[in-house]
Amino acid sequence: MARWATGREGADPVTLRGSGLPPVTREELTRDLRALGLRPGDTVLVHSAMSRIGYVEGGAPAVVEAMLDGLGPGGTLAVPTFPFRGGMLAFVRSDPRFDVATTPSLMGAISEAARRHPAAIRSWEPTHPVAAIGHQARFLTEDHIHGEGACDEHSPLYRLTLVGGYVLLLGVDFRNCTLLHAAEELARVPYIDFTTRYQLHGHAPEGNYTMRIYCHSTPLPANFPAIEPVLLERGLLRTGTVGVATARLARADDVLRTALERLAAAPFFLRRQQPKTPVE
Repeated sequence: MARWATGREGADPVTLRGSGLPPVTREELTRDLRALGLRPGDTVLVHSAMSRIGYVEGGAPAVVEAMLDGLGPGGTLAVPTFPFRGGMLAFVRSDPRFDVATTPSLMGAISEAARRHPAAIRSWEPTHPVAAIGHQARFLTEDHIHGEGACDEHSPLYRLTLVGGYVLLLGVDFRNCTLLHAAEELARVPYIDFTTRYQLHGHAPEGNYTMRIYCHSTPLPANFPAIEPVLLERGLLRTGTVGVATARLARADDVLRTALERLAAAPFFLRRQQPKTPVE
């Protein structure tokens, strides 16, 4: 595993002193996370935007440590460490080479800092790997290699629901909630091609490996924020402020169950439009 990033190395440039962002301490972040509802022993998957939190001395690694402080030794922090931006289909067609230990996360400074933490365990699926630190880290990540899709029942996203975990959207909204891709995969929505498989190559300390998975990319634009008013109406979503960032916190099983219920009634619930021609 790569060494632990510190200071400027792990921080997004906009977090550096002189950026004009209000200062936020590590202790204040931990306090804010507790006020939002996270407790010692909890498991949480965090989607985040470092630039929305404020100026944090020590940058992204200090934010990671603040989260770990709040979760305590019995808790678990998980982050998406996806190695691409844009569409999944273009990525899998590019014949990428994924190294579990060294391929950077492109999901932001906090994600990359968590990936580089010396205690982090990263899943092996090459498109949507998750890194986790703490008590449930191995359980969350160990089965991802067996997935037929990036976000199916073998993924850390689904396993998060099995341990009573939370999803925290920190400075971002439900457009970034990858758990909703898991809902689409589990619901077998009609706009995903579950038949075509793409061979992906990976490397881990144990050696090289390959996976053959389907791709959940679709030309239909996503509308993941559609789930937020439903969760709010049912009292399943907490909102607050962490640093100066808007934060949303929900139990993963509540999000997944609600999404599956809505998809069963309306398969295009998480998309902005239906296809002009029927999907075979």
